[in-house]
Amino acid sequence: MMLANIITEADADTVGLMFDYISYMSENDEYSTLGAEVLSSVASTAAMDAAYFDTEKMDQFYDFINTTTYTTTEGDEAYFGDDMYDASGFSMMPPYYHRDTGTFFDNDGFDIYGNSDPGTGGSYDANGFDSMGYHQDTRTLYDYNGFDFMGYHQDTRTFYDLTGFDRYGNSNYSEAGGSDPTWSMEPTFDSSYTTSDTISIYAT
Repeated sequence: MMLANIITEADADTVGLMFDYISYMSENDEYSTLGAEVLSSVASTAAMDAAYFDTEKMDQFYDFINTTTYTTTEGDEAYFGDDMYDASGFSMMPPYYHRDTGTFFDNDGFDIYGNSDPGTGGSYDANGFDSMGYHQDTRTLYDYNGFDFMGYHQDTRTFYDLTGFDRYGNSNYSEAGGSDPTWSMEPTFDSSYTTSDTISIYAT
């Protein structure tokens, strides 16, 4: 779990270094389950924290799966470990690609949640979110730009990101520059006051 927390929060370079060490241990211990345990913990951590993984980090996850969990049969025929996929053939970690198709959808055109491929009239809204609030690309509660299905940003918890724009590129700032406030109450002053006095005023 500790390694999973670090991998979830770390940058791509650090993640790559950690996967290299885990791969080294796996290569030198045929009974090592560290790789599978770490990936399982990453999936659990990501689900609980609604973590967002960019494309570079997701590629690292899949490269790790393709190498560390790649085994050979008696006839030297390579295959992926079945324990990395659920009974329906979907990956056990986000973004839940299907083993056969390499996409979010199985051979029948359904994803892990039973939603059909939007290309065939599936159940995603205009912003790519399903009825559970998961995005079709990231398989998290946020799209690649960090907005959830309601339009709130994961960093600011508002409709605008850290640069002041919403999911459609609209700015949080009025082009007219706003207007002067309308005072609801003006403060009253005594003949003298100190810097520690509190003065309350209200405006809209």
